Amino acid sequence: MNHWYCDTIDEGIRYEYDLTHQAPTQVHDEDCFLSACDNLFKIMMISFEEEEMQDLQAYLNSLGLTSVTILRSGRFYLEITSKEARKSSGIDYISRKENLKKEETAAFGDGHNDIPMLEMVGFPIVMVNAFKDVKAHAFKITKSNDEDGVGYGIHRYLVS
Repeated sequence: MNHWYCDTIDEGIRYEYDLTHQAPTQVHDEDCFLSACDNLFKIMMISFEEEEMQDLQAYLNSLGLTSVTILRSGRFYLEITSKEARKSSGIDYISRKENLKKEETAAFGDGHNDIPMLEMVGFPIVMVNAFKDVKAHAFKITKSNDEDGVGYGIHRYLVS
């Protein structure tokens, strides 16, 4: 992610900045906001209120938008992406290019947007803080990202 944009700096924006250390560009005018996003690849909503997040997701799903995917990517995140922009497409591309069998592949995930990717690999490893229905796709559960779960998972489940 090279640039990201917001209309206001609120608790959610500060939370994302604290995680990524990438400051957003604040834009106030809707036309300016849209023109600033020539290479837009996702729209991300951040809310710390579970009911608000569920209501927003239900509303967006009710619109019948067929060219986008609307999924929770984490506890506080709801993302709208192109149906074409899927992590599983990357897994498929690399697997075909390198002639890898399913049992030779692994992936780590924690959000609903990771499920198609997790279903494509032989060793789907899910972070401990993932949603329950994401954990259902796991070969193994690893530590959270804050606890270096990917590194731990590689050493514990893939290298040993």
